[in-house]
Amino acid sequence: AIALRDPRPIVLQRAHHSASEPTHPRPIWLRQPISGSVSWLCTGLIPFLDAHAMTGLPPNSVAALLRSALAHHQEGRLDEAESQYRQVLVSQPRQQDALRLLGVLNRQRGNLQSARDLLELARQIAPHIPDTHHDLGLVWFELHQYREAIAAYQRALEICRDFPEAHYNLGNAYYALGERDHAAASYLEAINQQPNLAEVHFNLGLLEQDRRNDPAAVIHYENALRIRPHYPEALLNLGLSQTNLGELKEATSSFQKALALRPDSIEACLNLGDVLQRAGAFAESESCCRRALALQPVHHDLQSRLRSGLGQGELVLHDGGQRHLLRVARLGCPRCPPA
Repeated sequence: AIALRDPRPIVLQRAHHSASEPTHPRPIWLRQPISGSVSWLCTGLIPFLDAHAMTGLPPNSVAALLRSALAHHQEGRLDEAESQYRQVLVSQPRQQDALRLLGVLNRQRGNLQSARDLLELARQIAPHIPDTHHDLGLVWFELHQYREAIAAYQRALEICRDFPEAHYNLGNAYYALGERDHAAASYLEAINQQPNLAEVHFNLGLLEQDRRNDPAAVIHYENALRIRPHYPEALLNLGLSQTNLGELKEATSSFQKALALRPDSIEACLNLGDVLQRAGAFAESESCCRRALALQPVHHDLQSRLRSGLGQGELVLHDGGQRHLLRVARLGCPRCPPA
């Protein structure tokens, strides 16, 4: 189940993010090839429900209710899904599938304490289900309890070693703690098991940028883009590494593609303006920076830079003793789409 992240001012080293966001790139939420849906739950749970007799309600009622609730859940009708999960639990308070799915739903809504309590109960009832441990790890991660998240992911992997999303999210938890080597090992294992997870290649690119290894970062971002060509975060960070390597033509193309996908991206505007300036295209660079200023009028650094003569090749801005490059050294943690 892809449990869709993702840690990462224009000072300008990392994209702006709120203090409440987790410090990792991009998590994976549910075990499935398409991030953000619950289709795996429908295809994986319904045959199980159909094959097992359940007590408390008439023979097919639990399966029918859960099937209906899953369909609502998958289509984003969370109120209807919650109501039907709770109907099951009125009759069977320890029905672990309903507990787990209600916990997943509460996490989606940001009710993390309720999600944790529901998933803990589901785990106690059925400790052999790896996905429940994984879902609990996601909640611990969003609560910024990274050691607890690691323990939950590791328990999931003890039960089911072939679980690429758990390896990936384990890597995210290590990343959040600054344990880069452990993070890299987890990401590589995720790729070994499922090579087409673009998020994993993206995160490996971030790790290589942390190590100032731009040639390796370029490879990982290009791998991510082969899997997902319309991946603006990967294009932006690819362009940054290409800029660091002096590949200005390639960097310009990467930033232009990122901007085409995200026309309101101030990061893409600024990075494109920077690389155009490095290439001597001062008029085009100024146009990009003015576009960025239109997107964020209160951007004082950019206003100062335009006043100081951007069009004449001014490369850096000195402000309060700090040297500010007009580029964003990696896109931090884009917000996760709803599961």
